Amino acid sequence: MLHLFSWFSGLAVLSMMLLYLLTSVSVVVFFRRRRLDGRMWNTLIAPVLGILGLGGAIWLILANFTTLIGGETSTALWLVLAVPVVMALGVANERVRRRRTASGTG
Repeated sequence: MLHLFSWFSGLAVLSMMLLYLLTSVSVVVFFRRRRLDGRMWNTLIAPVLGILGLGGAIWLILANFTTLIGGETSTALWLVLAVPVVMALGVANERVRRRRTASGTG
C-alpha cells in the first residue's frame, strides 16, 4: 500500500503540474486569438513567466521522478508514459462526445 501511495502521489504531482502548464499556455493562446484584453502583463508576460517556471519545475520532477516515487526506473517510466496516454484518451473521448452531441445522437 505504501508503494502505491508513493507512485500515485508522484503521478498526481506530475499530472497537475502539466495541467498548470497547459492552462498558462491556453491563457496566452486565448488572448492572442481573441484580442479581448490589451494588457501585456496579464495576457502575455505573466503567463509566459508561469510557463517558464512550470517548465523548469516539470523538468526537475522528471529528472528526479524515480526518487519522487521511491521506485525503480522501469516503474517511473511506465508512470510517466501513462500521463500523455491518459491525456490523449481524454481528448479523443471529448471529440467523440462532441461529434455525437453535434449530430444529435447523444
